[in-house]
Amino acid sequence: PSAFDGDLVFYKARFGASSERALWALGALENAKAFGHKDRLLLVELVAQNWDDVDPLYRTALTPRVIRLIPSALSMTRTSLATLAPLGADQVMIQRRINRIKELEAASSAAMKLPITALRAPVLMEIAETYLDLARGIATIPDPKGLNEAELAELRNTLVSVTLPFEEKGQDLRRKAFEVASGG
Repeated sequence: PSAFDGDLVFYKARFGASSERALWALGALENAKAFGHKDRLLLVELVAQNWDDVDPLYRTALTPRVIRLIPSALSMTRTSLATLAPLGADQVMIQRRINRIKELEAASSAAMKLPITALRAPVLMEIAETYLDLARGIATIPDPKGLNEAELAELRNTLVSVTLPFEEKGQDLRRKAFEVASGG
């Protein structure tokens, strides 16, 4: 067996024949660890954008793989966010994480448009977990050094107020994922 050529597979997913791009992207997602977070998200989007160009017989055969690989790639990206965009008691750091989440949401939105019902709940759950991770991360930001008690209290109150909308959004998306999974 030959070694995985990530560059070739990624190139073909981006620039190959439109009827083959989703196939190449799925092949790349089989080795998702070989790609950075932005490339993984692009591969998810390429599957979604080119799925209708794939022969219907292949689509049927590949649907279980799509259901497995796309949530896995999203999960891998979600768990890497803590390293890619660490949080701190700094608006710039929090905004950097939010920007990464928006990238993850864009790929997830593309995946949600695929005509595969069984894919929707796991994708929604990954986005829910992303927001819950953000809320937990903000809530556990260490206190910066050099602040007096009043400044620390103000910072903690601010972090709590910032955390709440993300926690609510995560819980709402989690509820929707359970509804979708139960057929509701």
